[in-house]
Amino acid sequence: MSIYREIRVRPVVRYVITEFLDDESRRGSSQIGEFNSASVANAIGDALAYRSRMLEKSHVTFEPTRPLRIDAIRGEGKPRPSVEYRLREVNEDA
Repeated sequence: MSIYREIRVRPVVRYVITEFLDDESRRGSSQIGEFNSASVANAIGDALAYRSRMLEKSHVTFEPTRPLRIDAIRGEGKPRPSVEYRLREVNEDA
């Protein structure tokens, strides 16, 4: 009986919310949070922008993301090396 095992490092998609500020006294960006889901990250980003507009009366631009997936295109045989990775948009509801 033959057993095949492999240890593999693979890329994953995460969604990072950042805030960029550019005014007379400050310029830079900071990370607010990291999420596994585009819809969750978009909901939180939108809520943060809304809060800033309502409470601080400041103009904030919100840029949502689209759900993405990384597909590994495999080679032949064992081990089956990843020949390449492809990033594509997906429907998160599917």
